Amino acid sequence: STAIVSYFHLRILARLEPLATTDQLTGLYNRHFFTSELVKQINTWRRHQQALTIIILDIDYFKKVNDTYGHLAGDYALKSLAKICKSLLRDIDTLARIGGEEFAILLPTTNVNGGMQIAERIRRVTENYKFEYEGNTFNMTVSLGVAELTDEAWTITEFIGAADDMLYKAKHAGRNQCMARNIN
Repeated sequence: STAIVSYFHLRILARLEPLATTDQLTGLYNRHFFTSELVKQINTWRRHQQALTIIILDIDYFKKVNDTYGHLAGDYALKSLAKICKSLLRDIDTLARIGGEEFAILLPTTNVNGGMQIAERIRRVTENYKFEYEGNTFNMTVSLGVAELTDEAWTITEFIGAADDMLYKAKHAGRNQCMARNIN
């Protein structure tokens, strides 16, 4: 009957949706979901003019972890970092893995100063965390770029680009640090 077919379609869709929006390794949202959430948050920002900040995070020298301890240790490190970040964020924040060792965090109702506080907390906790995998203990550091949306004229690409610029400045300044910029 049609009702049975519809029921099975709904069950299949319920199983497929997480696959389309979730990073399979970390369980975090993926780049596609993050981008769609960013569009929604920017539209909300335009209506209500509440602060909106983005953080782009990259693991410093991640290739060394993979080369020294193996790719499974690298996977473990990515999952552990995802848990660290998640534990330091609010329910309304959006955390996604957007590349190999790159993460993005969307912070609604948070200005650049609040974003810097969160970024610094993530940096500090990561730096002090002992990653342990199959008898090996290692440390990692992260670099973070922070930007606040303050001008309606900016596109999504420019907003992400501003945080990305700050990330690369942090990396070029020696890594294991946070840098921020207001967009205006």
